[in-house]
Amino acid sequence: MPIKKRPDVLEGKTQKVKCGCGSLYLTLNKDKGELAEVRMNLGKSGTCVKGLLELISVLYSILLQSDFSKDDVRGLIKKHCIGINCNEPFLYETVKYSSCQDFVAKEILKELNEAVK
Repeated sequence: MPIKKRPDVLEGKTQKVKCGCGSLYLTLNKDKGELAEVRMNLGKSGTCVKGLLELISVLYSILLQSDFSKDDVRGLIKKHCIGINCNEPFLYETVKYSSCQDFVAKEILKELNEAVK
């Protein structure tokens, strides 16, 4: 399945969220108004979790840049990423998240025009 070529410039936003592992920086970049790239960085450098988050962000980006339909992408994220548990759930803007991955998945779904409860 071909992956779309990444343009030299993307527009996006970065959110800082305090989660159980520290400060999570989530960057969601768009190409022509469509979500095209996800980047995650954990404020604690050198940790295994930080490396895993970076890898997961690359995999999210590949999924978004593939020929999968938005419905397929939403379905995969809902099935495999929503509700992932951590030993330190957290609150962000009065919403409880079960893990940083739960937060990221829900933010991606929001960007894909999908309200998640």
